[in-house]
Amino acid sequence: MTYAEQLKDPRWQQLRLRVFERDGWRCQFCDATDRTLHAHHRFYERGAKPWETNESFLVTLCEQCHELATKRLARLRILAGCQGAAGLKLLLDFAERLEVVTGQIVGNSSLPGEIAFALEQTVAGLRAEGYDR
Repeated sequence: MTYAEQLKDPRWQQLRLRVFERDGWRCQFCDATDRTLHAHHRFYERGAKPWETNESFLVTLCEQCHELATKRLARLRILAGCQGAAGLKLLLDFAERLEVVTGQIVGNSSLPGEIAFALEQTVAGLRAEGYDR
């Protein structure tokens, strides 16, 4: 079954609707309620089908923010990967400092919102994959 076919599976459709409901049917980045919504995987669990994803790993984004987050996330992962283990540690250290100062990465006024959002997703994914200290 292709990934596109998996996204049509009723189990995925039910999960994404629960995520939309949990997030108040609004984009968690730009707060839009009048755009097409997507259930965005903050990161993927290896070997898991879309409907097997832990609900806490999903976030509601509008179509535009989903596209932006996906592009930014890819760029950050490439950057971290190019730096090897030291780059991953640097990224995690940077994120930790932001969390200490702001309580969260999203909404940090010193970073453009889309960068902060992508950084939060990248860090969550790296930590889940065992790249934490």
